[in-house]
Amino acid sequence: MRVVVTGASSGIGAEIARQYAATGARVALFARRRQKLEDIAAECLALGAAETSVLEGDTTDFDRVRSATATIVDTWGGVDRAFLNAGGYGVSDSAEMQRARELEWTTTGFSAAAAEAVMRVNYIGVTYWLETLLPIMREQRAGTIAVTGAQTADRGFPAHGPYAATKAALRALCDSLRPDALRYGITLALLEPGCVESELTEKNCCDSMPFLQPTAKAVTQFIAGVEHKRAVVRWPAHASLSSKLAASIPRAIFDRWAMRKLPRV
Repeated sequence: MRVVVTGASSGIGAEIARQYAATGARVALFARRRQKLEDIAAECLALGAAETSVLEGDTTDFDRVRSATATIVDTWGGVDRAFLNAGGYGVSDSAEMQRARELEWTTTGFSAAAAEAVMRVNYIGVTYWLETLLPIMREQRAGTIAVTGAQTADRGFPAHGPYAATKAALRALCDSLRPDALRYGITLALLEPGCVESELTEKNCCDSMPFLQPTAKAVTQFIAGVEHKRAVVRWPAHASLSSKLAASIPRAIFDRWAMRKLPRV
């Protein structure tokens, strides 16, 4: 099996690579940090990967995405699984995360540039990969593309609007493309995790994470869902239920609760 993973240098992406490597797959790793990719590639080979390919690049750079895809196809002849997992908050550390949540993602100091930054990495980067991968899988008449969304797409929680918007956009995109892709033998899956241990959660993306889950356990569930051709894989179940219940709360009640969660002005 020929597997491509974006955002493969840490967290969910790195673990996806490891778990497919253990099945003997050929694994291509794409992310910005080459040394971390080299380390993950070495782990994959030790776990039993038939072959690895390290592809350094930024998923928001369309030229680099096209080049990476061409390299994979030239080397392996095609792609069987693609996990479009690269994403984030458009910030580099906990301090910037706090600034976004208290200022740039709120009415207090809303920033279009901050919203654009998170949209580019979470949504536009996915569309770049879709443009390059879909023609390959159409020609193959086979293949699976899994896109990492988030349960936060259920509702725009306070101080998370731009991030939630990107994940809601991914959900709508996958829903619209899925039946169309099936006509060509392509399976499109949407992965919607709750809070999973990663570099993102280490940046204090939320005030509390009562359902925080181990990365390996989460990825096992996601891969199982993808291999069973499920359209949407949400995990953990208790976090999914909690998120859906929150989404069902009437707006007037939700707004009153949300106002108490925001910093005072």
